[in-house]
Amino acid sequence: MTGAPLDLTAVAVVPDGGSGAVDCLAALAAQTLGPGRLEVVAATADGDGEDVDRFAEKHPDLVRVVRGPAGGLRAAALAAARGRYVVFVDPGERPAPDRLERLLHAAGDADVLLCGAPAGLAGAAGPAAFTALEAARLFRRELLADVRCPDGGEAGDAELLALGALAEAATVAVCDDDPAPRPDAAPQEWTAAAERLAAAATGLAPEARDALLLGVLTREVAAALDARALESDAFARTAAWRAVADFADAHLTEELRRRLPVALRVRVSLAQRRDLDLLEAAVAETAPGLLAEDGRLYARLPGFRDASGLPDAWYAADGEPLTDMLARGAAPRYLVWTGVRRADYRIEYSCFLPVEGLGPDAVSVGAVVLADGESPAPRAARAEAPAWEVAAEVETGADGGLAVVTARVALGDLLERPPGRWALRASVRLGGFVYDLPLTAPAGYVRREGMLRGVSVEWGPKRSIVVRVRQRATRRGASRLLGFLSDR
Repeated sequence: MTGAPLDLTAVAVVPDGGSGAVDCLAALAAQTLGPGRLEVVAATADGDGEDVDRFAEKHPDLVRVVRGPAGGLRAAALAAARGRYVVFVDPGERPAPDRLERLLHAAGDADVLLCGAPAGLAGAAGPAAFTALEAARLFRRELLADVRCPDGGEAGDAELLALGALAEAATVAVCDDDPAPRPDAAPQEWTAAAERLAAAATGLAPEARDALLLGVLTREVAAALDARALESDAFARTAAWRAVADFADAHLTEELRRRLPVALRVRVSLAQRRDLDLLEAAVAETAPGLLAEDGRLYARLPGFRDASGLPDAWYAADGEPLTDMLARGAAPRYLVWTGVRRADYRIEYSCFLPVEGLGPDAVSVGAVVLADGESPAPRAARAEAPAWEVAAEVETGADGGLAVVTARVALGDLLERPPGRWALRASVRLGGFVYDLPLTAPAGYVRREGMLRGVSVEWGPKRSIVVRVRQRATRRGASRLLGFLSDR
């Protein structure tokens, strides 16, 4: 391997150097950057890594092996790096052949590349970048010279490294590639990582420190409070949640609490209150109902307006997208074909939406043509309602804490258009956003064929309804048939 300048060093810390490490190195050797632009530094523990050595011998122009004590492998690899940029690759990763070339191109001349972060973070490095430590993927090597280099074996190590780099960075680039995979860690490991990151932030300016703490709350603390925590034994879970309470006592301001997403805000607040029974119920709740009241929107998570007397502000859901919450709580009622004459034929569909107080004009339903191979899926919340290609008649009502939506699609409107596949979708205006959701088939019996031959409904594994209109059912198909009969 020559001493020529290189574009990128890929650091792979492979402590035991087993077969998984070789698979990772093979994926790096297959990168389109290739020798001359890319080098791979594999760091393995003293006395281990024979498979890694053999792989390096087969790729002498690409792979170098460094050894050191188990607690200093990442630092040893970084000291050996020669590329303009450095990327750290988890031994469990198998990057696509063009992945590193795409990352290098996306970095341009920036000091740090954030993957999967908001586009608004690109440009001059500012406090907001500290909310996205987990997205930091590519670093200018010189930035890391004086940065503490955790070994990468614990939750939060990558974020600590990113914190040091961003504190020195002048510019940041952003790309839409996926960030590095999140390590699989127990709840108490995430709370320990949160404390280490908070401690490392003490020298930051107040605005940057608040941004970092917001990132820690939405990443490390959220991981300690997600549904996987329920799989831990009760003692470990309780210890982790009490650690979250202590973290909140030390670092959570009311402004930070307000900026948290509603489900996380409720969990953190219940942890800080030391109400672990209610917290467990909140962690287990995946589809809470919503309440629209006096221009405000609230999530009906455990503790909302019960005897606990908790503040409504904890449950406020205004100004944040709730696509997943709304989609999980929606439930189909029925789908039937109606009408006795061709001009009256309708598809009638009804469903529940998990919203109490939904206004009569807040919902519209329509059909949208699908491209070949396209499947219906929820779309990102938006500011404006979609324009349906075929609009349905809609009635709304209430059933307890649920909204009842009934829609009727006139088949005549579909038959006037070319044959194809149509998705049935609902648009819901709620809390400052418009949600565009596919409608799903009821669990019971549904008649798939309509009164007209050539019109049917179908659905896939996620049960999103598709109306299929074949040539013979359309006006054009009927005209051709009549012409054929008249010719005879």
